[in-house]
Amino acid sequence: MPCCTIGFVLDEHQRKMSKSLGNIVEPSDIILARLGASKTSSKRKADSVAPAKISSARAGSDLDAGDTRTDVPTDAAEGFGADTLRLWAASADFSKDLSIGRVAIDTVVQSLRKVRNTARFLLSNLNDFNPATDWLTRDEMLPLDLYMLSQLHAYEAEVQAAYASNNFVQWYSATTQFTSVLLSSFYFEATKVRLYTLDPTSLDRRSCQIVLAETLRVLTHSIAPVLSFMAEDIFDHTPDALRSIFDPVFLNAVRESQKRSAVVPCAAATSYKSVFDTPWVNLPDSYHNQELDEVCGEPPRFFFVCVIVVVLID
Repeated sequence: MPCCTIGFVLDEHQRKMSKSLGNIVEPSDIILARLGASKTSSKRKADSVAPAKISSARAGSDLDAGDTRTDVPTDAAEGFGADTLRLWAASADFSKDLSIGRVAIDTVVQSLRKVRNTARFLLSNLNDFNPATDWLTRDEMLPLDLYMLSQLHAYEAEVQAAYASNNFVQWYSATTQFTSVLLSSFYFEATKVRLYTLDPTSLDRRSCQIVLAETLRVLTHSIAPVLSFMAEDIFDHTPDALRSIFDPVFLNAVRESQKRSAVVPCAAATSYKSVFDTPWVNLPDSYHNQELDEVCGEPPRFFFVCVIVVVLID
């Protein structure tokens, strides 16, 4: 559907852009990080996700586990990247006047980093997961994980509705809420003990990894139209065995299988060269669990108990 707007793009002081004022912001100013530093970023030098080793076009999307840089870019080659500019455009309400400047970009960069860190957490905890042999039946999964699958189903439906109506603000709001609140602040914190301390092959850990695998696939497809470079980086860093989740034939088969290790991955699963070659496979409606959603509420009401065992040695 066509988009109609009467809004103008203003500078961060709400002034129209003009050559006489010298306040025109070029797209390259954002991609190459040539905007002036804001008061916020001068106090908190942690507003960049762009590693030095990648090109400016891909800046902000690299998922190398060894990259821990959090400094403000000081060189034009370490720019914010095209994804930052695209995310700002998606987050802006085009029906009103838009303001762009370092403060607005700082906010977008923080959201970009949250999505990036979410993807890194997912990938780092799926390195030993093989869907062909480790997928569980629904009866073997824990209630918390079934609840998250239901929430993931709701997120996917909201994202697809947003794209269908060209409502990118809705997509931005849903994605930031999902990654920042439901995943990072709630589910990741609740499952770290399972992921880090249990036996790698335990059913409780595999149950969580199924949720992470489904989330990785949905999140990658969800951000691909806007954060194209980041989506490609996620796909590039996905292990070959795990890439089978992007194959619709295999994925539907493993979801419907009632016996573990009964599904053989399709050879086409690792033949995809880009995330844009892979089809978006919707989550099954059976993932939606109205009863769990009502019991847990929003935000979810779960109580976590930590048991500390003290051993006294004479």
